[in-house]
Amino acid sequence: MKLLILTIIIVLIQGLNLYTYAEENHSKKEVSLNLRKDSSNNIENQNENNKNVSLKEIEEIVSDKYIKNSNHIKKDTKDIEELFKQLDEYSKYYNKNEFEDFLHNLGSDKATVGISLVKDEEDIVVTHVNNYSSAYNAGIKSKDKIISIDGVSVEGKSIEELTNMLIGKRGSTVVLSIKSASNNSIIDRRLIRSTELYNPVSSKVVEGIGYIRISKFTKYSFYSVKDHVDAMKKEKVDKVILDLRKNPGGYLDQAIRISELFVPRGPIVKVNYNNEKGRVVYSSFNDKLQFKDVCVLVDEETASAAEIVAAAIKDRNVGTIIGKKTYGKGSIQEIIKLESGEGMKITVAEYFSPKMRKIDKVGIDPDIIVENIKKDNQLLRAIEILNN
Repeated sequence: MKLLILTIIIVLIQGLNLYTYAEENHSKKEVSLNLRKDSSNNIENQNENNKNVSLKEIEEIVSDKYIKNSNHIKKDTKDIEELFKQLDEYSKYYNKNEFEDFLHNLGSDKATVGISLVKDEEDIVVTHVNNYSSAYNAGIKSKDKIISIDGVSVEGKSIEELTNMLIGKRGSTVVLSIKSASNNSIIDRRLIRSTELYNPVSSKVVEGIGYIRISKFTKYSFYSVKDHVDAMKKEKVDKVILDLRKNPGGYLDQAIRISELFVPRGPIVKVNYNNEKGRVVYSSFNDKLQFKDVCVLVDEETASAAEIVAAAIKDRNVGTIIGKKTYGKGSIQEIIKLESGEGMKITVAEYFSPKMRKIDKVGIDPDIIVENIKKDNQLLRAIEILNN
């Protein structure tokens, strides 16, 4: 039985190309996780095979990959559904339609240019420009008017149609003809599609203190965070609040790369597998910290990849964790696509903090416990600490 394997944390990681250090031999040996990303043709061709999957084949996969000892699985298990009921809550089997939906929801390479539009009578007007987007960098301003997109007049088109025209493959370009709100001149701007359709990163600077909010670790979150960090450095900001509250996690590689912005050279997270990989340590190679002082805001909904970042900052003593105990999701799932078009995700590893503190079902204790009652006391406490 042929398998196509992708590694994820929660349900989001795909197409990773990470380099880590193997701790078990204490040498600086590079370990590459080169996990290929499906093309739609590959998926379609495999689905055409439509072979039935036997319970025995699935039992062999579980025995080989599942993080826990599979000896507890009943010998008289009748079907695949009953088998997965005996595994942890993050392991799941999908029928063909469910699995196609699951893969679709993992994310895409679609991007846009970072503007919001509204129709004002016959005019198409820019209402918002995302900071550090390609539109922002090209000097497009709120109240500018769009005349055409790639030479196609906007006249008679709906906002939905125009928004879809701005969306395309990440890295591709689109030409906008803009009528400037400041002097009514018409200029063409070639923009790179680089803004996520859903951007989970925002920031601001208040009284010299930076504030970065990450609501989820999506496929390109690192680049967004890096843009915000770079902008703060230009403003000579050396203190920052990293808000990870209500962040359910996301892509493992993004959590690791974002951690590197705040954590010096050394371990970020340690991952224990049940197979020949043993323990793998993902490390920072950063010799220069971006900020002098860091506070991290967490709560009971801070989970998974977000806990990796918080735990790394806490264990490496480079910041103060403020808020409430985190959720405690410290496991990694692997996606396996079968010839039949069905698939599964199965827990294959557990991760720990740099000091090997357990996270799964335990969570991370903040350095300072703060409850929010009527106002954002956690944020206020972080500002107080950084000001002092």
